[in-house]
Amino acid sequence: MTKPPRKAAKSDVSAGLLVATRRRCCLCVYLANDTSRKRVQIAHIDGDRSNSTEPNLVPLCLDHHDEYDSTTRLSKGLAEKEIKLYKQRLIQQIASAELDFGPVPLAPQCLESEAEGDAFAYGLLFADISRVVAAHDPVGFISLGNEDEYDLEIDDIIFVVSHSEPAELAKELEGVFAHWFTDGVAAQFDHYAELARDILNAMHLNRERNPVYNPVYDPATDG
Repeated sequence: MTKPPRKAAKSDVSAGLLVATRRRCCLCVYLANDTSRKRVQIAHIDGDRSNSTEPNLVPLCLDHHDEYDSTTRLSKGLAEKEIKLYKQRLIQQIASAELDFGPVPLAPQCLESEAEGDAFAYGLLFADISRVVAAHDPVGFISLGNEDEYDLEIDDIIFVVSHSEPAELAKELEGVFAHWFTDGVAAQFDHYAELARDILNAMHLNRERNPVYNPVYDPATDG
């Protein structure tokens, strides 16, 4: 009988277990008196890989995960009830500070620039539109090596695209560059229609959440 296909545990459930157990393996703690942090995997207690509910999941170190998966449930090896009891005991003792591993480590924090803040807020869409605008290079900066020169304008561009009709987008984009670089500089670029098309394409593909694509239009691939 083949095993059912693995169903990935929900990330929030897995994360909650990793925090609750502080990335300790309950079998290491109670069978080997080893309370050190381990490289752990999320194991399915009943062996049903499609059952990824919290009561059926437990973080185990690589060795104990292999041992548990290879143990028949009819032998006197590691039993489901035993695993569940160790898991709950570990979570309870950590929560009550009976087992104290010190403070939870925090990732180092730093102040972000305005452009980095916008990039975080818009995620991949910010990076995609930045790449599109740099490819068109309306003001001629990229030849100078300033690959992120247009990042300060991306926030305005996303706002304009989100609040304009597609037919008016080219004109609105010219207005954005006129605002940032003066009318004379903006007027020297005459491909706003193509820029608008590629930005709309990037936004469409971003909504589709396609992880691999080039949002810049390539006539050779137009089918």
